[in-house]
Amino acid sequence: MDKSNESSFYIQINHKMRQRVKHAESDHTLLSLLSKWIKFDENISDWQNLTLSRFGSFPAILTANKDELQKSLNLSEKDSANIKLCYEVALRLLKAKIYNCDILKHKRRLINYLMAYLSRKQTEHFLLYFLDVKNQVIIESLQGYGTVNTTSVYIREVTRVALQYNASALFLVHNHPSGVAAPSPADKKLTQMIIQALNIVNVKVADHLIIGNGCYFSFYENNLIPYQNL
Repeated sequence: MDKSNESSFYIQINHKMRQRVKHAESDHTLLSLLSKWIKFDENISDWQNLTLSRFGSFPAILTANKDELQKSLNLSEKDSANIKLCYEVALRLLKAKIYNCDILKHKRRLINYLMAYLSRKQTEHFLLYFLDVKNQVIIESLQGYGTVNTTSVYIREVTRVALQYNASALFLVHNHPSGVAAPSPADKKLTQMIIQALNIVNVKVADHLIIGNGCYFSFYENNLIPYQNL
């Protein structure tokens, strides 16, 4: 490795380390704020690190189910319900931002909402977001959910719903419970089949987003969906 490449390598490593420290610090801060009205067992030494290590991150605490919170953190039913309320409020706020805007210009809003909503789902969900001629979201439609790694999607049903809402375009969205957002051959094949079917009725596929654990994959951004003038 020459000196310029070596320098670039260490800059990247240091940046990643700073980002991890920053996230860890923000998680600790948020947990401290939450502890002002949620009764954690603060008598345990280093309770913040212990709490975060059990779940991995602050968002993982919010998305955990009530049984996990009560068993792992010894929380009361009321406190665990309050944590779930925090999550639902945050989710509603994120979801509200995807409406009444050109979602193609503000796709990050949709991605932020989807990552909060789907990142830690234990089963695969397949959703559609139908857009009008102004590229505004008309409606979110859950097409199906399945086992750990499979769900049924019917192309005829996708076409029917697109016509029902007079959509001009749509986003395909599904999650991978494994946490890995890379598309499978089946994902790629299904996407092409839906694009071909919707072309007949002049409805375009804006993107297919796969949501993993804290990450996402965009078919459009990775040139797996051809450019379409929307």
